[in-house]
Amino acid sequence: MNTVTGNLKNLHKLLLLLFCFSVLSIFLFISPTAIADTCLNQDPCWTAKAPMPTPRRDFGIATDADGNIYAVGGYGGYGYRWLLNVVEMYDPKNDTWMIKSQAPVLRNSMGFTFNPTNNNFYFTGGYNEGVFNDVYEYNPTSDTWTAKTPMPSKRFGLRLVVGSNGKLYAVGGKNDAGLVDAVEEYDPITNLWTTKNTIPTPRSNLGLVAAPNGMIYAIGGDNDQAHYFNIVEEYNPITNTWITKNPMPTARSDMGVSLNSEGNIVVAGGYADNGAGISGYTNVVEEYNPTTDTWTTKTPLPVATYALGLALAGDGNLYAIGGQTESNPVINSNYVGIKSSEIDLNVPLIKQTSDPWQSQIYDSANRWSPLSPTIRDWGCAMTSAVMILKYYGINKLPDNTDINPGSLNTWLNNQPDGYVGDGLTNWIAISRLSKLAKTHNPDFKYGALEFSKIWGDDKNQLTNDIKNNQPDILEVPGHFIVGKGIKENTFNINDPYYDRLTLEDYSNTFLTLNRYIPSDSDLSYIMLTSEGSLKISFKDSSNNPLGVQFTQQPLVNDSDNSKTSGKPLEILYVQKPDGGDYQVYLTAENLKIYELKIYLYDQEGNVNIKNQKGILDPAGQDIININLDKNDSSNSSIKKIVTFQSTINDVNRLRKLNLILNNAISKNLINLIKNAEKDFTKRKKTALLRLNAFEFLINSLRGIIIKEEAYQILDYDIKYLKNN
Repeated sequence: MNTVTGNLKNLHKLLLLLFCFSVLSIFLFISPTAIADTCLNQDPCWTAKAPMPTPRRDFGIATDADGNIYAVGGYGGYGYRWLLNVVEMYDPKNDTWMIKSQAPVLRNSMGFTFNPTNNNFYFTGGYNEGVFNDVYEYNPTSDTWTAKTPMPSKRFGLRLVVGSNGKLYAVGGKNDAGLVDAVEEYDPITNLWTTKNTIPTPRSNLGLVAAPNGMIYAIGGDNDQAHYFNIVEEYNPITNTWITKNPMPTARSDMGVSLNSEGNIVVAGGYADNGAGISGYTNVVEEYNPTTDTWTTKTPLPVATYALGLALAGDGNLYAIGGQTESNPVINSNYVGIKSSEIDLNVPLIKQTSDPWQSQIYDSANRWSPLSPTIRDWGCAMTSAVMILKYYGINKLPDNTDINPGSLNTWLNNQPDGYVGDGLTNWIAISRLSKLAKTHNPDFKYGALEFSKIWGDDKNQLTNDIKNNQPDILEVPGHFIVGKGIKENTFNINDPYYDRLTLEDYSNTFLTLNRYIPSDSDLSYIMLTSEGSLKISFKDSSNNPLGVQFTQQPLVNDSDNSKTSGKPLEILYVQKPDGGDYQVYLTAENLKIYELKIYLYDQEGNVNIKNQKGILDPAGQDIININLDKNDSSNSSIKKIVTFQSTINDVNRLRKLNLILNNAISKNLINLIKNAEKDFTKRKKTALLRLNAFEFLINSLRGIIIKEEAYQILDYDIKYLKNN
């Protein structure tokens, strides 16, 4: 064959290949009018956009400060003669591409990223019939390239990201000698490289993403010997340490990897191991939540694609661009992953009205609702909690019995803190249950479910939680339901009593958001509760206010809406308090006796409950000191501060409420305290004798002239004065 004939045949092949790409691009485009029909029940919905001008794979991809996507270099076909230095910019607002200044070198499998601290791109290493360590900085404003200090290690198949500290991290890859485990940090200010701790699992063609939590995640990859990884390792740039996280469900390499608009990591396509010893191109899309360390399967790509680019654009959508398919060595397709407006989490629907539990007595409802005391009548909050527990894979109680509304009601009744007030489910006790039950629930992948409460109609938080696969318990007037999905302008719900499907049945609003967040961390809490109008202020040792007080309205009988479970309950939550000393300040609008219950939870969720009684009027204030031991709640303690004057005030208030039935007795008690105060500085023994006389008098008159409620308060006062 002569040279001319050979060149003509090559030209013919090239023209045929370009024609195929053009036809492919036409067929991949979907008109905007079809999007509404094709996007039903998809998350995300992959929709074709303007194709990239240059078909390619193994290229660099990153997004600039304006939200435009840059594609750099890569392969344009078979063989090294197809290596590219073409730079093309995609504008998602106008769905257009623009040619930019070429990269200084022809290269593929390089590191490429955008640095938001100086608004420049960085290009490192790569392959072109050899392995390189050169570094180039690209300024998109001036459309110019500048050479920088080379990396210490030559490599390709590496990945490059910018950490939260503004420094660049080059991770993994391979060279002529094999895999490279090097992690090298580049400072754009000094133009210097620093060697950091090596990646625990050396690999190339991995995914590398810097997440909003400040951590860098190395995902998947291969060892260049037909072995594909599902390993996820987290790097902390501050401490220079690596830890292993929950593995990716699909082992693969050369996939598209990017953050999405929720701050989660999306992995799309690649070359995968299906677990049966057979490898190949994949269209699988999986999303990783760094906060919960969990993976979720998403709508797959339209076509199985390898060595593609994935980037988050300024419009908040992901774009899957280019790559290689089984039928085409390079493609120029451009798919936008539109976030679905409809999400419906697979929360099991459980009814409080079902047998066998519907007729079981709920909490102690036979005391405050003797004619209708059942789970059917009152069990909406507790049943909603059952749905949440089962959604997360908690199907067994700590004693290994099956979880249902009946068994959970029994478990809560057997706890010192299972219910508070009249029939109000204690959400913090449910959190402890999740930790205690872990050993009996292999499908529960976390250490515990942390409880957090938000007051008000916070639909943004509910939306974010559902998008992160976290259903919430919603309080609507007198009732509780589970928010589990997003549907147009409302939310899908599971209602434990009524046959209602969306929040529109509750005027599209809710009172509080009760969240259970998968975690392995701290379950410590301080909860204060009191019936009636008691104002509670909580402060730390530096006098900083903590916590939020709210009024929890009673439950409404679902079978008879004219009945309620009792009185409103004042509650104050302090989540994850530091161990140590706190002060509670109590005031009241009217003269009243109060009982404050103080629930002290350590980080394991164990509780120590303290009761404190007192009497207040609008002019008074009681102060209670709390010492919390976060490691062991049994060592926690409380102490109400008592003075001579506060004891006198208590006697006067108790007399006004006719809980001390005789004026002469109350005057004698006050005189004993006044004289003890006078004697205290110089004649302590005499002061103690007067306090003993006070104690003898209230003990002698207990239940006769001094009512039991008054006695309890005065007995605490006198013991405090004697001991302090």
